[in-house]
Amino acid sequence: MNIIIQPELDGLAGERLRTFAAQLTDHSLCEQTIRDLVNQEASWAKRTRLLNGQTHSYEAAARLLSDLRLLKWTIRADKNGILEIRIKK
Repeated sequence: MNIIIQPELDGLAGERLRTFAAQLTDHSLCEQTIRDLVNQEASWAKRTRLLNGQTHSYEAAARLLSDLRLLKWTIRADKNGILEIRIKK
């Protein structure tokens, strides 16, 4: 099953989420590394003032992606901001 999602994040939040999603495509990441990465993203989102009111949305999107990756879903991010999530069979 493939699911395509396009979170409504713009500017820096959208760019940063695409970068984060690209990091999650690395199949060699262990569970703890994924957890550390998402916690770093959440911490960054709470500290920065550049998200134009998108802090909670950004954090939720990042946590959703990391949770799906921890459940062994495959994540693909393209340059247009489309995130495709595929469940492994």
